[in-house]
Amino acid sequence: MGSLFPVGGGPDNEIISTLDKLFSGANFKALVKHRAQTGEDLFDKHHRLSRVAARIGAFPARDYGSDPAKKKWFYFLHKELNKATQDAIKRILGDALSNSRIKAVAFSVEENASASHPHLFPSNDEPLANYLDTTRSVYLVKMIVKAPLEDSNLDDPPGDSDKDDSGTNLEHPITWPTFKGLRREFVKRRKPRS
Repeated sequence: MGSLFPVGGGPDNEIISTLDKLFSGANFKALVKHRAQTGEDLFDKHHRLSRVAARIGAFPARDYGSDPAKKKWFYFLHKELNKATQDAIKRILGDALSNSRIKAVAFSVEENASASHPHLFPSNDEPLANYLDTTRSVYLVKMIVKAPLEDSNLDDPPGDSDKDDSGTNLEHPITWPTFKGLRREFVKRRKPRS
């Protein structure tokens, strides 16, 4: 999503896949439930995208050899995205979690050498309805980036909690769907006849 490698490969595919999984199905329902039960709005003005990404596991986790994909992703979220783009993403994701008509958010990225900075397609200032798919139940978050990030652009995930203006910690633990192990069917073995 941050053009960590050439678009369409490696960490970009992983982060898009991870985001798609987090914002659909049972995981999306868990995020909606978290907001309803705790009152924590993960995408308000006091929450940083980089901190939310760290909390929900929205980052490249695979090994890409010498490419520090995870650190590049957090650099992208923290330093590359301008306030207008961050605010646009937060507006879409915040509405997705509070709007009962929204069933998922789908993510994509496109490289465009003429882009002056990362931004949403068609723009950061679109009405929310312009980001919806034809079913009107899925938001489409398409990021336009200029070029892949260099290996020198690195940042660690933020370890400090998001706080409000008075310094109060805003973070509540997120309860994710539990993994239900594979059901094992035991088949009786017949004893061979003698």
